[in-house]
Amino acid sequence: MVPVEWTDGGTGEGPAEGMRAHADAPEGATGEVRVHRPVTAGAHVRERGSDVEPGELALAAGSVVGPPQIGLLAAIGCSTVVVRPRPAWSSCPPAAN
Repeated sequence: MVPVEWTDGGTGEGPAEGMRAHADAPEGATGEVRVHRPVTAGAHVRERGSDVEPGELALAAGSVVGPPQIGLLAAIGCSTVVVRPRPAWSSCPPAAN
C-alpha cells in the first residue's frame, strides 16, 4: 500500500497534492502512477484487530451496516453477523367521504 502523497497522481510530474477520493483525474493524467519513495512490505497496513481494543464495542445494536462497517468487521476478524432487514411500512391516506 502506498500513500497517495508518495505518488505523482498519474500526472507524470512531482508528488501529488490535494487529491481527494472520487475527484476528477488531474489535468494531464495518463493513468500511469509513479511512486517516488520505496515501500517496504507491510508498510501502511494495520494489524488485524488494531481498530478496536479487546472487549470494546465495535458496532452498537441497531447500527446500519454499510461498506465502512463491513470493513471494520473484516478488520477485527468477524466473519458472521446477525442482522435484521430494515422495517417496511406504508401509509394509507384517510378515506374520502
